[in-house]
Amino acid sequence: MHEHKYGTQCVCDDGYRLEDGACHPQQVPHWQVEPAVVRLCEWDEGGSAPTWEIVVRDTRGVVTELQEIKFLPMAKECGTFFLQTSTSGMQVTDSTLTITGWFQRVPFAPEGCLSSALIEIIPRDKLYPSFTVPLFATPDCDSRLLCFPSEVQFEDALANNYSMATLHCRSAASGTVTVTEVLFAEEASGMFFLGMIDPRLPAVLSPGEELTIYMYVHALEFGSYANILLVRLADGEEVVVPVSAEVMHERPLCSDPWPELGDPPLRGDGYFIILESSAFSEHAGRVRSNWVYPDELPMISDILITSGGYNDPACEVGQDGHRFWWRGEACVEEEGSIANIHAIPANFTVARWIRDLEPGLTISVFGYEVDSVNYTNGTAWTDAGCNTMVVMYVCEQVEEEDQAAESVTSPGP
Repeated sequence: MHEHKYGTQCVCDDGYRLEDGACHPQQVPHWQVEPAVVRLCEWDEGGSAPTWEIVVRDTRGVVTELQEIKFLPMAKECGTFFLQTSTSGMQVTDSTLTITGWFQRVPFAPEGCLSSALIEIIPRDKLYPSFTVPLFATPDCDSRLLCFPSEVQFEDALANNYSMATLHCRSAASGTVTVTEVLFAEEASGMFFLGMIDPRLPAVLSPGEELTIYMYVHALEFGSYANILLVRLADGEEVVVPVSAEVMHERPLCSDPWPELGDPPLRGDGYFIILESSAFSEHAGRVRSNWVYPDELPMISDILITSGGYNDPACEVGQDGHRFWWRGEACVEEEGSIANIHAIPANFTVARWIRDLEPGLTISVFGYEVDSVNYTNGTAWTDAGCNTMVVMYVCEQVEEEDQAAESVTSPGP
């Protein structure tokens, strides 16, 4: 018996295939696939793009038809792998099939970067198993286990919350690699914790096989935290991966020390942003409404905030589409301000702060005023005098600061 029942499912042992409700021996193809691992680690920075090839032979000298060659790009820190060979309708004869491609490097790639991809060769005859060949590009020519990202950064870490990140490690050796231990170098540093490791340790990895490591950070206070993750192999080799987290409050206070904000992100998937100027802008006041919308990326929300006379309960304000309105004699423009911020968050943490804003909070919003958002399909969003912003930081003002809150930019239309 080579089959097992799990509820209504029939599962075959290794080396057997399921067909017509029964398990049959799976044949080993008369193939040679060379090399077992493609590895690019030395190239001329000013030269042409490095190329790679995989040779498939059928040693029986007969025609073997392939159903498909699957090409799966993975990490892209150093650049991107490309496949040149057609991916369907191929035949392997005794004269061989050569699968070719190239690697496009990125300028100024980070030190210790890693790019990877997988080639899966699938025969049309289901009697035969598929072959998988991993491709790696990295300045590291020696390590038998390569991990990506090369540095783990928790992008959405909040104080007194658990945030998760994932590290992927692949065998870059032509034979098996055994991972025996994964641990943090400093157990108490930044309150980093290990989660599930798949497959379980000790893990014996075939060429290209992946080990996935889940990790968490849990800090009670905001601040910068760092640690080192060590991945140890049975032969004594050790992979060192830096881990860092910028932990923020659920909603930062304006009296807190500011984190390092960096440059505004001006390009994304399918769009690029043009700023009005390089000046850093601030809007401060009370949140009157927050219209969150999921279908107009990179904008995620319109935040209507007011100060001075516009905060008077007798001054009615509201939003209509992407515009705002006010009415009432209490709305005195000279004694206050009103702004409808079309918010483009700089990162995941800022996006969470924006989505969680509630009417009644007194806040300050910092960022860069946007002239236009230009999409690759030829359309564009153009700011019409309101306040479209790349939002870099949002903080809540403490009670004694509320009276001083007022915008330092011109109000919208």
